[in-house]
Amino acid sequence: MLNTPIKTLPRILIYKSPKAASVLGWSNYKPAKPYLYRMVDTKSGKFVGEMIGAPVLHNNKKAKQIFYPKNSPYKSFYIGYLSVEERFMGYGKEFIRFAKNLSKQSGCKGRVHLIASRVYDRYWPPHVFYKKCGFLSNDSFMNHYLDDCIKSNTQIESSIADNLNMYLPVGDVPEKIQTKFQAFLNFLKRFI
Repeated sequence: MLNTPIKTLPRILIYKSPKAASVLGWSNYKPAKPYLYRMVDTKSGKFVGEMIGAPVLHNNKKAKQIFYPKNSPYKSFYIGYLSVEERFMGYGKEFIRFAKNLSKQSGCKGRVHLIASRVYDRYWPPHVFYKKCGFLSNDSFMNHYLDDCIKSNTQIESSIADNLNMYLPVGDVPEKIQTKFQAFLNFLKRFI
């Protein structure tokens, strides 16, 4: 909330829709109410994009490590949908910056996560864009592949552009994840 008058308008304004957004599949995050955020370019006066998101708590044992490599519960801002009208204008990066600020304001410590998908654009999947913005995946092959795409200035192949869980790292130390087999071997080592 602003307490002082605005002397000049910023280039981009982002505002929250007064009603909560209705999104398919959002029922996995029961405590969260997703909101629609819209972006306007003040120089042209045009609507340039929208984002749907909300902070969510990951405390389900199976779902904890889907995004962040953590065993303990954590809170993160989930971007369920992000779309911009024009590419290469900086609008997507502004939405990511905005989501990171919302994450800090809502107690998520700057954590932001999403699912990169080619569902909305088969020819320009957003995976490389999110990687350029600093997002990582728990899939090390995809991290290296996306780094190679960035270095060679190429787009991801549509054949491997499936849904990819990605998160914005905030300095969390990855917790060691033990498989049941590793735990069993550690148990046996105590008796040898």
